[in-house]
Amino acid sequence: MIHEDSKSIEFEVKDLDMSVLYILQKTLYEDKRVAMAAFKQSHPVLKSIIFWLEVNEGNPREILVEACKKAVSLINNFKREIVKALG
Repeated sequence: MIHEDSKSIEFEVKDLDMSVLYILQKTLYEDKRVAMAAFKQSHPVLKSIIFWLEVNEGNPREILVEACKKAVSLINNFKREIVKALG
């Protein structure tokens, strides 16, 4: 955790593919309480990404956890569909 207050949260993620963060970001933007969700990779070799979340209302930590659960569900549904399609 880098920073957290009543309206925002900033944290560092290491050794995670950015495609997962794109799914999380999209899921967060589907929530009307979210004002901003962004991330930045300082350098590809470092494999460290900073993620920022700012909310209009609600608890940013709780909103982030909810979005993570939804993102995991989306990924699991996608996996099921692929397995089903491949037989």
